[in-house]
Amino acid sequence: MKRRFMHKQQGYLLLEALISLLLFSFAIIGLAGLEATLLGSSSQSKFRYQAAYLAENIEGLMQGDPSNIGCYALPTPGTCNSSTASGLATTWKNSMPSAVFIAPTVTIDSPSTGLVTVVLQWKRSTETSWNNYTSISSYKIGAGT
Repeated sequence: MKRRFMHKQQGYLLLEALISLLLFSFAIIGLAGLEATLLGSSSQSKFRYQAAYLAENIEGLMQGDPSNIGCYALPTPGTCNSSTASGLATTWKNSMPSAVFIAPTVTIDSPSTGLVTVVLQWKRSTETSWNNYTSISSYKIGAGT
């Protein structure tokens, strides 16, 4: 009788091993999908950080040269009498990684109010819509700034 019971149990170990392998495979596939999602989020964070850095950079240039703030308007500069300021704005614009960023927009509400809006847009090759980073700052224009 013992022999008959042993005969019925044959093959169950193999079946259990195959089921375990199947469950392990699903877990690995799930982890791979999670890793892909995390890499995408990391890449997005990198571009957002880069946009913030670039916006701060142009705002720093404007803050350091408030009398020529119109030179930093992009894509079309306002009235600009300073070749140095115009060159700095062009250098800043050309420092953008063109593979992901499109032409930046720097709008100056009025040189007298010093209200500045910097808009940067980027898109990864896997995305269909553009991402925006907008920075609005106000600079005091005049003597002693």
